[in-house]
Amino acid sequence: MAADAARLEKLGAAVVAPAAPDGDRSVRARVTDPRGNVLTLVSRTGAQEAEQGAGRPQPGAFASFEIGTTDAEATRAFYAQAFGWRFEPDPGSVSAPYYSIFTGPVPTGGMYDYSAVADGAEFAMPTFLATDVPTNVSRAVSLGGAVEYGPEATTYGLVFARLTDPHGNRFGLFTMPQG
Repeated sequence: MAADAARLEKLGAAVVAPAAPDGDRSVRARVTDPRGNVLTLVSRTGAQEAEQGAGRPQPGAFASFEIGTTDAEATRAFYAQAFGWRFEPDPGSVSAPYYSIFTGPVPTGGMYDYSAVADGAEFAMPTFLATDVPTNVSRAVSLGGAVEYGPEATTYGLVFARLTDPHGNRFGLFTMPQG
């Protein structure tokens, strides 16, 4: 983990918290990417990795992640060099250009390219699977959350929204296309 953090520093990241053991037998380090987004690096045990991969995300569970950036080329270059990620354009995007992020054989995240948007945001956020995005958005707002974007649907039927909780923590909700 310390070697990973040092390698990321050479790519422009900054170590916020050095690698240290955690209570669950994993090792964690916190870094910021060159755009200022905070990331936590986690080294899991083999049992934890097997358990995590055993099932598909259920509604309400963490399912993916998204990055928003005003410098898509620099962001892609950093994550491709840092973690070997692959970025592919998503033809279903209806607003800002969107890229599916592949950390393996299937997409596990996404990136918005806000370089052509005057008030484009820089962020890294978790996304959660929802059964009904508009209903979940309404519930979040009634509990003090705020909508930053959406709900919106891609051309192939994925529905998503970006929100903040009452403390300003950004998160996303999505439902998979039906059928």
